[in-house]
Parts: sequence; C-alpha cells; structure tokens
Amino acid sequence: MEENLRLFDEMRKGVWDEGSCALRMKCDLRSDITSMWDLAAYRIKFEAHPHSKDEYCIYPTYDYTHCLVDSLENVTHSLCTLEFETRQAPNGPYYWLLDSLDLYKPITWEFARCNITYNVMSKRKLNTLVTRGYVNGWDDPRLLTLEGLRRRGYTPAAVNRFCYELGVTRNDNVQPLGKLETCIREELDDAADRRFAVLDPLPITITNHPGTPLPVHCPLHPKYLERGNRTVNLTPTVYVERGDFREVDDKSFFGLAPSKTVRLLFGYNITCTGVRRDEAGNVVSVEAIFDAESLGTKPPKGTLHWASTEFVRGEVRVYDKLFTVEIPGKRDGAGGSAGEASSGAGVDAAGGAGAGEEDDEEDGGAVDWLTQLNPHSLVIHKVRRRCKNPKPTNLSMVNQPQATSGL
Repeated sequence: MEENLRLFDEMRKGVWDEGSCALRMKCDLRSDITSMWDLAAYRIKFEAHPHSKDEYCIYPTYDYTHCLVDSLENVTHSLCTLEFETRQAPNGPYYWLLDSLDLYKPITWEFARCNITYNVMSKRKLNTLVTRGYVNGWDDPRLLTLEGLRRRGYTPAAVNRFCYELGVTRNDNVQPLGKLETCIREELDDAADRRFAVLDPLPITITNHPGTPLPVHCPLHPKYLERGNRTVNLTPTVYVERGDFREVDDKSFFGLAPSKTVRLLFGYNITCTGVRRDEAGNVVSVEAIFDAESLGTKPPKGTLHWASTEFVRGEVRVYDKLFTVEIPGKRDGAGGSAGEASSGAGVDAAGGAGAGEEDDEEDGGAVDWLTQLNPHSLVIHKVRRRCKNPKPTNLSMVNQPQATSGL
C-alpha cells in the first residue's frame, strides 16, 4: 500500500511519463467482462485542462468517474448507448464501484447509437479529423458536433425534432442525413426571409437600360406577403449564375440562351442579344435587352435569380457531405452500420478500459475511412478582383456566325 501511495503521488507530481504508470482498481480478473479486469482509475496526460489549466497531470478515467458522478449528482436514470451495456451490467464496473463505496445506485438503461450517413460520430474519429487538419476545427459546419451544427445554422428545435422522429431502439441503425436536413429546412422555410446570391457570376449588360436604377420590389417571403417587400434596383449590369446560360438551347433548359427570353426573378424579362468572349473563346459576358412593360406580367418558362451591381460582394463557403459513401469505413455492399457497437471495450494508453468508444478494428468489409473523405465537401467562392487593364475582347452577336466559339 505504501508503495502504491508513493507511486500515485509521483504520478500527480509529474515524475512518470504518459503510459508508464496508472492507478488501477482491484476488480475481478476472472470476470467475463473485460472492463472488470482491474479497470484503470487514473492515468497520466500532460495536457492542459479547459478549466484547471496545467494544475494537474493525472486525470480519472470514464469507468471510474461515470458511476460516481451519477451517484453524487443524484441521477435517477443513467442513459447510455449499447457499447456501455457490459459496463453498466449488474456484475459490471458501474455497480461494482458503487457497491464497494456503499453509494446510491441509479438505474441504468441502454439504447442504440444514433449513426448518420455520410459522417462519423466517434469521438476518436472526430478528433482525428480535427487534429490532422481534415476539417477546420470542432465547429466545422461539416461535422455533426453541437458546435458544428450550431455554426451551420441548426436550431435546438430542429435537432430535438430529429431526435423525436428518430425514437428509441436497441437495434443497430443508420439514419439518413437527409432526415436531419429536412428538419431544419422545414423550419427555416417558414422562418427565414428570402435573399438572392450569385456564386459564379456571369455579367449581363442591358443595352437598352435608361441609365437610372429601376426599382424591383421583391417580397421578403413569397408565402407570407404580409411580411413586406425589399427593393432591388435593376442596374445597367446584372449578374446571373454562369450555369444559367448556354450558347445552345434545348427544351429541357430553362436558363438564358441566344435570342431567348427569361424573367429576372420578381423583375423584368430580358432577351439575350449578344455574347462577348475572351481571346480563348470563353464567354465572359452577355448582352441583352429588357422589356420595360414586362414587370408584373406572366413570366416565360425560365426565371433566374440575379444580382445587381449594388449587391454586397463577399466570400461564400458551400458545404457538402463530408464523405463520399454513406457508411465511412465500409466497402460498398459490405453492410453493417457506421460505428457498430462492439462487445469488447476500447483500451487506453494505460491499458485500462477507454471511454466506451466503438470498436473500429478492420474486418473483411472495412476500408480506410479517411480515403473516403469528399474532396469537394467545401467549395469556397472568393471575391474576384476586377482587372484594371482588361485585354480587348470581341463581341459575337447571336445572329452572326460564331467563328471562335468552337461549336
């Protein structure tokens, strides 16, 4: 006992290196539950704590603190996912420690993990993504952390609704990411006012524009007109998405094309009359005329969102799914669920039971999950600087042969 007290005091003083020394509880080495094989209670970690900073270099393990905190805080029901089931069994370490200390014992209840497609929920994997720089911190909007969800715009009501619709089960399951997105989309559809944003702008010069801004009144929300309007001026140059213009039109395309008329959303009809190209033959701008009598009339089949020169210029980040596969770490058709619970417990650096992380050991259907990251999960649209001395370009009219178009 004296030797153990001395070693533990040296652990506290920082004499021992990480992983070289740990305090264990004398449990039951004959138990069928591996976390009962003398669980680790304290281990050494030379990392600053968010509150106590560098005051301590030893920290208690999950198996040691979980039951004690539940008891001291008078928790009535301790709810955990299925990977904790053996720990919270009647003959597991949860009740063993409370029995040994003669403390109040809460009721324990386990249910299946909430796994969501195209993402990972494992703390160990999330830590890998953050520390290795695959994402931009714990609040990266691509992550399903609370900070990431908040930064992406998710509200508590949307998350709670998702959990309510998910329900509680003991069966392994993987929930589609679209279900979570639907919860926030339906909420924002009613709550959020509408705005225009053009991410890949193609300038359109309106040749018959009178020169003075023409006000266009846009409803703040098309479903709730009582919220009022905002005014957007139609300037001599407007911008549409580059993908909303084609040089060759077809019946399935509702965007702008040579000699074709479309409606600028809530505004006027415009008709393409010319295309301007650079020296390489790429379209750099479009010329059009507008119909001054078309405001408020029945629109043509194509309606485009747009931006004027009075709009705010800024950087826009478009986030997509973090992974290219629904279940990272599984080959296509391998089955299973992301982060399947394992009957075995994780082991920390000190040789003791870890904090209940799922077992991610590779099996016959496993692959390196990091290779399945989506390289286009973040696309940044930066502000383009205007060239002071642009090279001269040729204006190709729609009624003339397009010798430089390559068509």
